[in-house]
Amino acid sequence: MEKQAVVRELEKLVSQDTGVDYDQISNWAYKVRLDSLRELDRETLDVLEDLGSMNMGPEFEWSKEDLQELILRWKR
Repeated sequence: MEKQAVVRELEKLVSQDTGVDYDQISNWAYKVRLDSLRELDRETLDVLEDLGSMNMGPEFEWSKEDLQELILRWKR
């Protein structure tokens, strides 16, 4: 998966009206990371690894604002 596709999918997950579903984002990030090990740069893979751990507890969760900032940074 290309990085821009990752950004688009994450943006959809974060912009849901129901709020941030940490389990859904975590599962998605884990799958994308495994499926894209050879296609994505190290920084993106590391962030996906962090996002994949969000369902391990509140101390691993990113705020909605942090997720939105990540999306903006990746769009540049």
